[in-house]
Amino acid sequence: KKVCEQMKLDFREESVIAAHLADRPGSLGRLTRKLAEKGINIEYVYGSIGKSAERALVVIGVNDVDAASRLLK
Repeated sequence: KKVCEQMKLDFREESVIAAHLADRPGSLGRLTRKLAEKGINIEYVYGSIGKSAERALVVIGVNDVDAASRLLK
């Protein structure tokens, strides 16, 4: 943030949810289905996993962070 401000670059801060998912087919689908069933809209998703990791990290931008966070606890 400080660097962007000093360089006069536009940026935006947002609250997101993060989840560790099993590296198996359907894991992301199950999570997104839970959100959809509660009417929580997904705006974007970023994911990452290391070579030997058992779980992927997914960062999800949603329209209601508080509701999504309660749902996924």
